[in-house]
Amino acid sequence: MKALVTGFDAFAGLPFNPSEEILKSLRRHPPNDLFDLIEFSVLPTSYAGVDNWLERSLDLALDADLILMLGLSVSTDRLKLERFAINVADCGVADNRCEVRSGVAIVDGGPRAYGTSVNLERVGAQLAVAGIPYCVSNNAGDYVCNYIYYRVLRRLDEVASTAKALFVHIPWAYPVTIQEHFDLPQRDRHLAAIGKLLLACRMYLDEC
Repeated sequence: MKALVTGFDAFAGLPFNPSEEILKSLRRHPPNDLFDLIEFSVLPTSYAGVDNWLERSLDLALDADLILMLGLSVSTDRLKLERFAINVADCGVADNRCEVRSGVAIVDGGPRAYGTSVNLERVGAQLAVAGIPYCVSNNAGDYVCNYIYYRVLRRLDEVASTAKALFVHIPWAYPVTIQEHFDLPQRDRHLAAIGKLLLACRMYLDEC
C-alpha cells in the first residue's frame, strides 16, 4: 500500500503551521509499518503552489492508495474530517503569493462539490477507540485547503482512480506565539493523533 501525505507552510501572518512541523517529524520517523511507501510533501499555502504540486506529483498521487491532506484550522480543538470540497474559492485572505480569490469557481463548469470516498464514520470509529478527539465537518472552508481538496478529488474522478483522498484540519496548539513554543509534548500529541489517523485509514483500506 502507498500513501501520500501533504501539509502546508505558515500563512496569513501566523508564526508557523503545525501541519508542516508534523510532516517534518514524520519524514524523520516514517510509519513504515503502516504502508509500503509513504511520501510527505509540504506545500506553499497558495493556489499556484497547489497547481504546481499537482502538475509535478500527479503520477504519484494517482498511484497512491491513500492521499491524506492536512491543514490548520484555528477554530477547532480536534481533528476535523472533511466530507466535502466545494467548487469555490471565496476568501478575503491573501495566499502566500498575495493572491486573493473571492467568489471564483475552482473549475469552471465543474460539479458544485465533491465528496470524499473515505467512509468517515468507520475511520472516526477507530479514532474514537484510540481516544483521539475528532469531528466530521461538511465544510472544508473557502481557502487553499478547500482548493487542494477539490482539485485532487476532481482529478481522481476524471481518471476513475481508486485512490482514497481525505482532507483533515488539525487544531492549533495553544498557547503558541512562535514556532519554538510548539514544544515536544504538544508536537508529540499531534503526532500521536496523526499516527492514529493513518492507522485508522489503513484499517479502513484493508476492509475495502
